[in-house]
Amino acid sequence: MSIRPGRGAARSRVRLAATLVALVGAPGALVLALPAATSGADTPVLPASVRAFGAPALGDLSAASPNLPVVALASTADGAGYWLVASDGGVFSYGDAAFHGSTGGLTLAQPIVGMAADAATGGYWLVASDGGVFAFDAPFDGSQGGQPLNQPIVGMAATPDGGGYWLVASDGGIFSFGDAAFHGSTGSLALNAPVVGMASTGDGGGYWLVAVDGGVFNFGDAPFDGSALSAADAPAVGMAAAGTAPGSGYWVAYGGLPAPFGPAVAAYLAQRADNVSMTIYDAANGVTWEVNPGQAQVTASIVKVDVMADALAADQRSGGIPPQQAALMPPMIEVSDNNAATSMWGIIGGAPGLAAFDGVLGLQSTTPWPGPITDTNLGWAYTTTSADDMVKVVRTFAFPNPILSDPYRAYGLSLMHNVRADQVWGDPAGAPPGSVAVKTGFITPGPGDAQVNSIGYVAGAGRNYVFAILTDGNPSESYGVETINAVANLVFDSLGPR
Repeated sequence: MSIRPGRGAARSRVRLAATLVALVGAPGALVLALPAATSGADTPVLPASVRAFGAPALGDLSAASPNLPVVALASTADGAGYWLVASDGGVFSYGDAAFHGSTGGLTLAQPIVGMAADAATGGYWLVASDGGVFAFDAPFDGSQGGQPLNQPIVGMAATPDGGGYWLVASDGGIFSFGDAAFHGSTGSLALNAPVVGMASTGDGGGYWLVAVDGGVFNFGDAPFDGSALSAADAPAVGMAAAGTAPGSGYWVAYGGLPAPFGPAVAAYLAQRADNVSMTIYDAANGVTWEVNPGQAQVTASIVKVDVMADALAADQRSGGIPPQQAALMPPMIEVSDNNAATSMWGIIGGAPGLAAFDGVLGLQSTTPWPGPITDTNLGWAYTTTSADDMVKVVRTFAFPNPILSDPYRAYGLSLMHNVRADQVWGDPAGAPPGSVAVKTGFITPGPGDAQVNSIGYVAGAGRNYVFAILTDGNPSESYGVETINAVANLVFDSLGPR
């Protein structure tokens, strides 16, 4: 087993694959990760901490152990204060930053990822990863809430007069509202790392985007002033200028992310005989975590979810689910009926049809079974995939996207919520009833070499994540089920409210 370490997670031997958190600055604040040479203190950077660089220290939450991680920072117009916001929308005020309200007491469809201050009113906006905007003593100028998104929203910035704002997605796509003018985006570029936020120039004539690797993209009249990575142990989640005058300095906020693959998971897997590859997409923090990433393993019956997504996308384009498919899809998912799956495999055009659809989803490691399919050989079960690809498939059902509309997503999830009890594993023991949608599969090509898998979506009890757990080399099916259940419980516990 190999668990690849990454920045900020070396001790737990976990790879932080993508940190989709927001960096927000006041008008005129260039959003940049700190250069390693200027990262400052000798002591480790703590989660929920704010460090001052040429600016007065006004306070932070590093000693408070907030229930949820801080995800953004925004400063007041005069630079004498700032707000921190957590992923539940709880707002914390410092200096002359006045509290105008929060979403801390609301049940959110998606987590808060960004914040921007309204210089005209002194209020502020919060934005969630689905593009929903919440205005507090600030004008509401529109949102992307309820609209299909290619990638989640990760941040926002306001115009200098407070008459509009921009939202930015993790691919660098820009959405403009009010008097915010579009100056360009990275939406059509192949990025080395996802965009995590944006900031606007003092006159609103341009803006910067910053990626998780510290790369900066400038548009309009925003000058490129360089870029660098932070050397901080905790990930930087926000930056704000401490005033508009040159030399005023700035603050940088750091957040703490719950790690689903911590020491407990590593210790458990180290004493197991099977090989495990896992991916978790934690929508509450916008982060993807992986163990043994990129491994190609046999799908067994979890490929049926991919087949269902392909069929439903075609049905949506044609205007409805045909009666034959309406009769085949429920048994294919709910009781894992193999004959139904074989029929559906033919309906979607077999391996070429599924491969074309998987290309649209952006799957990179999935190879549909290319040979003939019969009721006895069940060749589709020998499709190979990766945990990362299977998370992308499940995300097509879990979150709004351009591939499946809400009614078709809800239909697929309803089937995954209704899987027969003896075919359910990977459903965490602490999850409330009805909060887990799942599809499992196993195949035993030879003695002592069982493939056992589980993919699904957990939404409830303060969790909101998609998972894929693939295991091979199991001595038996039951052994793989035991591994998956144990890991699923550890992940559920680690991602819950602290």
